Amino acid sequence: KFKERTKGIFTMYSNCGEGEAAFRSDVISTLTSEAKLSVHNYGECGRNKDGPASTYSRDDSTIKLELMAEYQFTLSIDNTVEEWNQSEKLWHALLMGNIPIYWGAPVKHPLPCTDCIIDLHDFMDGGKTKEQAVEGLVDFLLKLFDDDARIQKYLKWREQYNLQEFLQGGKFHNFQLLHNQSFESMHCDFLAGVSP
Repeated sequence: KFKERTKGIFTMYSNCGEGEAAFRSDVISTLTSEAKLSVHNYGECGRNKDGPASTYSRDDSTIKLELMAEYQFTLSIDNTVEEWNQSEKLWHALLMGNIPIYWGAPVKHPLPCTDCIIDLHDFMDGGKTKEQAVEGLVDFLLKLFDDDARIQKYLKWREQYNLQEFLQGGKFHNFQLLHNQSFESMHCDFLAGVSP
């Protein structure tokens, strides 16, 4: 049951580099400074929680997903905000029953649900900077953590989910476009095309 999970934020990243990856590290650091949010960081970027050694194998995400499933929230921040370039981070969180806190490419058009993610982009209305958006996110989460009824609204879609509507309503087409046009897919298609 969701209520039996740790009321905290799961995060696990090992790319602490420049650009959006550096921004992600800043977000993790800011959220971690708020004890109430219980950010448990299993990654190499500011780790404060240790997982099994196999957690850190890039070839096996099973342990990572099992750890993720112990939490109510997951920080899902991609390495880029380029449209159609999206990783597994958001989808893993949805798959494991988490409420994702998301930053990355525009994503609402292929999502199988509405009101199921906390999108950091929404905190940038009115020309706010990234730093101001993160401050707004922190304030929002501090209030949300005290409001179980509001938390349940992010999960409501699971009770009403209609696979046929997703498949026939155009969203699956958008999801396929997202997959087909991602950098990784283009790279794989290119290699397949030039391989003997």
